[in-house]
Amino acid sequence: MIQRSLTIVNCSVLIRILQRQECTIFPGFLNHKPGFRNQLLGFLNHNFNRFKDHIPDIFHPYISRIQDVIPDGNCGFRSVAVALGLLETEWLTIRHALLTESIQNANVYFNVLLGVFDEIQESLKWSKPEFAPRRYWMQMPETGVLIANAFGVIVVFISLGASVTVFPLWTSPEFLLPHRVVSFVFVNDNHFVLVELTGDYPMPTPTWYWSRFKSQDAAAWEMWYKQRLDAYTNWLESRRQPPGFVDLDKYGL
Repeated sequence: MIQRSLTIVNCSVLIRILQRQECTIFPGFLNHKPGFRNQLLGFLNHNFNRFKDHIPDIFHPYISRIQDVIPDGNCGFRSVAVALGLLETEWLTIRHALLTESIQNANVYFNVLLGVFDEIQESLKWSKPEFAPRRYWMQMPETGVLIANAFGVIVVFISLGASVTVFPLWTSPEFLLPHRVVSFVFVNDNHFVLVELTGDYPMPTPTWYWSRFKSQDAAAWEMWYKQRLDAYTNWLESRRQPPGFVDLDKYGL
């Protein structure tokens, strides 16, 4: 059986995340005065209109918040920071936590991320206050495996190409109650944006890395969210076109 450290990031990071849970923008905003509420609604609608074409329509009814971050090559790590209740300027904290996770459990991740482990680990080693070259951008879904394990969260990665869910590999869902989700979307093939989903939204198919390397305890995640995973699978099946199908609407016929 593969052994790995059960430490979930370091205590100082977790404390800061917990202290800032009440600082997120939208939860409870309906209790604010109408002017402030309308301003927030306008901001949400603006971002939705900007990014909706990059988000599969199955998720649209469940979007409660979209937050853009600075596009400096650290945007993936900025999005994770915001999702965890930190400031986007604390992207380096996220990088360091993920790098620590990869170093402490290198013997495990070398097998899980076989052939790309060195590349993924290297992509975390950027700390300069300037635009990060592409090789230091967040690599998904591989980095999602580190995020899920380091912070004890579910990662939902959304894109028009392929959306995936990453559950923690070694920890059972009962151990991590209440469940937290880090969800973001990849737009224009060069930028990550935070997307917060609410309700029983469909969940993308689990990534191959999780399906292949999950522990017996972690296997329970799939049963825990079976209905939502099935809803996404059914949606995918409904969009598949039979052989020889021609969409005449595309040609105005």
